[in-house]
Amino acid sequence: MKSKFDIGRIRIIITNPHTAYNIHYDYEVRWHVVIDAPRDSFTYFSLNENYVLDKDILNSAHGFGFHMPADGFVYEMNAVTLHTGVNCSESKQKIHLIFNALYKENSYENN
Repeated sequence: MKSKFDIGRIRIIITNPHTAYNIHYDYEVRWHVVIDAPRDSFTYFSLNENYVLDKDILNSAHGFGFHMPADGFVYEMNAVTLHTGVNCSESKQKIHLIFNALYKENSYENN
């Protein structure tokens, strides 16, 4: 990982119960270290190639959700795809420590 990336911004993201982020995309790879994650929380990735929103709902229902458990692993996420974080828990917050990747000049992405 160190040979391909430098670490950029680091932050803690807290998602309250019954909450979802706006669906969006970012410009880099991100790593998630899960501090706490209720079983009914997940990250949703859209596979809708047009990224069209219609009345605040994805034009296509195609996509998938992935639960990242608080298991000590670092989860790499390509955040340039349309995605959102969702917490359907009744009472627990979803807490992630997130690192942004900065590509190094001589990494495989720049060759």
